[in-house]
Amino acid sequence: MKYLSISFFLIFVLRQNFSYPLFAQGVDKVLTETSSIQTALNVNSDILSHQKKIEYAKSKLSEMRSFYFPQADLNLAILSFNNSNAQIASINFSQSSIYIPQGNQKIHYSTRVSAWQNIYTGGRISAANKTAKQNLKRIQIEEELVKLKVVTDVKMSFNEILYHRELLQIYGDKKLSKKKDTADVKRRIMSEQFQYKKAVLNLLRAIGLELNTNVEISGDFNPKIKNISLEKCLLLAYQFNDRFKNLQFSDIDEDVSLDLLSIRTLPFISAGISQEWTGEKIVGEKSSWYGAIVASIPILGGKANYERLKQEQIKEREAALNNVKVRDDVRFNIEKSFMEYNFWKNLLLLENLSDTNILTESSAEIIYNLNNSYYALELAVGVELDSY
Repeated sequence: MKYLSISFFLIFVLRQNFSYPLFAQGVDKVLTETSSIQTALNVNSDILSHQKKIEYAKSKLSEMRSFYFPQADLNLAILSFNNSNAQIASINFSQSSIYIPQGNQKIHYSTRVSAWQNIYTGGRISAANKTAKQNLKRIQIEEELVKLKVVTDVKMSFNEILYHRELLQIYGDKKLSKKKDTADVKRRIMSEQFQYKKAVLNLLRAIGLELNTNVEISGDFNPKIKNISLEKCLLLAYQFNDRFKNLQFSDIDEDVSLDLLSIRTLPFISAGISQEWTGEKIVGEKSSWYGAIVASIPILGGKANYERLKQEQIKEREAALNNVKVRDDVRFNIEKSFMEYNFWKNLLLLENLSDTNILTESSAEIIYNLNNSYYALELAVGVELDSY
């Protein structure tokens, strides 16, 4: 009877200590796995940071596209001079020189309105736009990887919380027969309460919520069992894995680099028109205008072009080696995660847990490792497997 009383006392203490933070009044949020993931996608700082990077990349792309359109300038200079001969003044911040007439003039204005259009740039503008588009797509792919990592962290933290909650339930329901057992259960309860609180803290961090947020955890500790083959995982990785997607940008980088190399040997043609007023008024009677078509044709680049070509060949070899390494790394991570998931799944099926709802410490640990290996497999593949 003595040990039975101690057992009931421990169960009562466990219920009080463990249930209070979950069901007490003043709870800020009730978190399920789904709501935790949704909240993380909305408030996690890493995701928000990449969204800002995407905004910046879109703005940069718009800037590059503006070079396809005509450009216009207004230059206004106010001068005071005393010179015996007419001269040309070169002002650092002006795009062109200013003609200063002979004589003494305290205030002299030079006003110029000009507009020009690039007719042929040898691919310079298109290469700049291609680079900006590539950069935007790369950042968008990086954002998807960040989102998947955040979602995986949330799932693993939530799985850990449910695991320690389940162990607390198991220890609370234990029947005690000896004083030694009582002390051991007390230690385990204290340990699991500590691990539970630490897991909640990790979850709040993964979501992006304030660490002092009072939350209630809602969810069932169920195993993630899915019949999926290694071949399907590899196929999904080729479609969705971000590291595989980034390989295409290596090829684009080489194309852009070769384009820029050839650009150095191609002409540049632009056309423009300018209207200028000079004298004692901003827009006076003395005016002049001109229209022009300007062509710049490279003739000799010396040894530089040869060296650039050599550099591009070295980069191509380096990119090819990197592509092989990335493919090997992705396949290794998938096969390793798939092997671990299959091990825990087979071990769970061997326990035959489907016949009973009563969990032991051993079976709870199997479910915990099974779920974690499943989330690790999702991260290695690059997509949530529940949809496939």
